[in-house]
Amino acid sequence: MNKRLDGILMRYFKLLPVCAILPLLCLFLPFLSVSGDKVRINGFGLIAHIFGVEGVMGASEGINVISLLIFVPAALVILASLVTVIFRKKSLLYALCTAYALNLISAILVVFLAKKIIDGAGFLSVGFLVKNLGAGFWLMMIFALTGLVISMRAAKINPGYI
Repeated sequence: MNKRLDGILMRYFKLLPVCAILPLLCLFLPFLSVSGDKVRINGFGLIAHIFGVEGVMGASEGINVISLLIFVPAALVILASLVTVIFRKKSLLYALCTAYALNLISAILVVFLAKKIIDGAGFLSVGFLVKNLGAGFWLMMIFALTGLVISMRAAKINPGYI
């Protein structure tokens, strides 16, 4: 079972499933946290809003955009990580690096778009600030960067290109 794979550093490759699972744990932490309105929404609340469960945040297309920008790339990373760990090919490792890069780029887009979208949706009575993004969002962004670095190291790509 422990056969040698050319072009893959196994000590980093073994960390990839952990890097894919950690963002799932962030779903339990608050993604939006506004103390003025006493609003705290965790990752499951945003997922419920994507699927149209009423009473979570009200109807707003802007919140759907933010929710999709957060969770579609994260789901893509989980899927790519599972496929990479099962089949163990370097080409799949490159696809995983691309998925982590997409996840990181979408998280950065959410940082830049969140104020405009949430204020435009009329979701809060006070103005939204980037500091209102919760610990779950910031940890998910850090885990995306960490996963990108580890997957690049596993593929023997210099992470200095980030």
